[in-house]
Amino acid sequence: MASLTIVRDSAWQDRFRVYQIILDDEKIGEVKNGETKQFSLAPGSHRLSLKIDRLAPIIQEFMVTETDHLTFQAKPNFQGLWLLRTPYLLLIERTSNSDP
Repeated sequence: MASLTIVRDSAWQDRFRVYQIILDDEKIGEVKNGETKQFSLAPGSHRLSLKIDRLAPIIQEFMVTETDHLTFQAKPNFQGLWLLRTPYLLLIERTSNSDP
């Protein structure tokens, strides 16, 4: 059977946040800072995304055969000046979108 491995880098930008692993529109697990998770896959076409908070996930489509062993590396896609946006995302946006 095919396998899927998610390797999450250890990054200080989002070390306290958890990435949700979504395979074919279904949550199959979570990966924390510095963790590696492995899953079995049926052969065929799949859609993978890693979701964190309310940010739009990047979707990766791929095909696997019965003998494939795929590895995806998860890391933050914002660095440098994007880091200045982190306090806004964590404090202001979360507060303004929360239910009363």
